[in-house]
Amino acid sequence: MRYKQEQSLRFARNGAENGGIMVLTVHTADEVKESDLYWGIGLLPVATLLYDGHAVLAMNEKCQELLGWGAAAGSALRELPLEELWAGAVSNGESFVEGRIFQESPEELWLECRCRGVFAEGRVIALIHLLDITAKKAAERKLLRLSRLRELMLEVTQSVLEVEDFKKLCQVILTKALQAIEKASIGSVLLKEGDYFVFGAGAGFTDDLRSFKVPIKESFLYRATGGQMDRVVIVPDLRTIDTFYFVHTADKGGRYICSTLMAPIYVEGDLIGCVGVDSVELAAFDEDDLQSMIFIRHSIEIAITNHFLYQEKAYLAKYDQLTELENRWSFEGQFAVLLERAQRYSESFHVVIFDVDRLKYANDTYGHLVGDKVLKKIATALKVETRKSDILARYGGDEFIGVFFNTTEEALSKKFTQQLAALLDDPLIEAGAVVPCTYSYGVANFPDDADTLEALIAVADNRMYIAKSALK
Repeated sequence: MRYKQEQSLRFARNGAENGGIMVLTVHTADEVKESDLYWGIGLLPVATLLYDGHAVLAMNEKCQELLGWGAAAGSALRELPLEELWAGAVSNGESFVEGRIFQESPEELWLECRCRGVFAEGRVIALIHLLDITAKKAAERKLLRLSRLRELMLEVTQSVLEVEDFKKLCQVILTKALQAIEKASIGSVLLKEGDYFVFGAGAGFTDDLRSFKVPIKESFLYRATGGQMDRVVIVPDLRTIDTFYFVHTADKGGRYICSTLMAPIYVEGDLIGCVGVDSVELAAFDEDDLQSMIFIRHSIEIAITNHFLYQEKAYLAKYDQLTELENRWSFEGQFAVLLERAQRYSESFHVVIFDVDRLKYANDTYGHLVGDKVLKKIATALKVETRKSDILARYGGDEFIGVFFNTTEEALSKKFTQQLAALLDDPLIEAGAVVPCTYSYGVANFPDDADTLEALIAVADNRMYIAKSALK
C-alpha cells in the first residue's frame, strides 16, 4: 500500500450528540475510560477503529462494512498502516495517510485514514477514522488520463504542420496512441488501399512490415465489427475472431498477440485505415482504455483531415492547378536560392521561356476548355523532357519557364525541336478539327547573357519573339 504523510491535516475530535449527529468528544488533556471509547465509536456514522500500537481493540459496524467481515476484515487490517498512524498519534497527537489496499485485487479500495491519539487509562489509544475515497481517486485518474490524452493529441495536431509525409504522420499518431494506452506494447496503423489494408506505421515489432498486406475482410477490425468497421472495439482474446498472431517484438522476442484494441479512421465519411494497439497478454485492455481510444480516434480523424487540407493548400500555393507545374511564386522562390548558389560556386545554367502558339485563337474558336487542353498537353510534353534536377513552371497565362543545368543551348534546341515535331505528329483533335498545339521558345545563359532573373527573362523573351517572327 502506498501512503503519503500529511501531518498538517487534522482528525476531527469525537464527542456527544449535537443536532441529531452522534459525536464522541475527547479532550486530549483529559484521560478517558476505554469503555467510553468502545461505546462512543459505536455511535459514529463513519468507519472507526481503536488501536493501541499492538492490536486492534475494537471497530464499529461501519468499519466492518467497509473492510468486510471475518477473514476479509482481518486481511484488510493487515494492509492498513496502523503502526504508522499510531506512531504519528503518539509523537504529534494526530496523523493522516491515504492509499490503496488490496493491491493484488482487481477491486480497488482507496482509504483516507485520519488518526487522533487519546490518553485512556494510562496509555495512548489511536482513534482512527477510515474514509472511502475510491470514487475520488477514480475521478482524479480520469482527469489525469484526459489531460494526458489532450496533451498527446495536441502534439499530433502540431505535427500536422511539421510533417509533410503522411506515413510519417501515421508514425507520430501511433507513437502517441501507445503512450496513451499504457498496457499496449506494440501497434500498427494500416491504410486502406483498394480491398486491402497495407502497412502505414508500426511500433514494437522487429520484423520489417513495410510489405505487409491483408485483405480488409480478413482483418481483425472487419471480423471484430462484423464487417461494419464503424466503431472502436476491444478483442480481449483474439481466438474468438481468429487466432493468436505470432510476431517478433522488440522487447520480448517471439510472442503471440493475444488481445487488441482497434479504431477505424474515417475522413469525410470515407474509411482510410485503422489504428490498433496490441498486447501479448489476454484481456489487457479495459473500459478506460476503450474510452481513451475513442478520444484518440476522434482526435486522429481531425488531425488527418487538417493534414490533408493543409497539404492541399500548400500544394495550391506552390503549383498551378491546371498544368500541375510549379507556379510563378514558387519558381521565383527557388530561383533566388539557385542563383545565390550559382554565384557562389561559379555555376552555369540556362533559362528558357516558352510561349504557347495561337492560344488566343484556340480559346476564341473552340472555347477556353479547349484552350486549357492545349496548355495541359504542352505542359505534359515539357515535363517529359525535364529532369528532376531542372525546374519547370507556368509563369503566366500562355508562358512557361524552365531552368536547365549541365547542358548547352545546342542540346536544348535539338531536344525542343524533336519535341515540337512529336506534338505535330500527335495533334489535339476537337470536334474533328486539328487544334494548334505548339510553342515557341527563347534561351538565355547565366552568367554569359545576364546575372539576374529579370535580365535573363528579357534576353530569352527577345530571342523567343525573334524565333516566333521568323515562323510567320
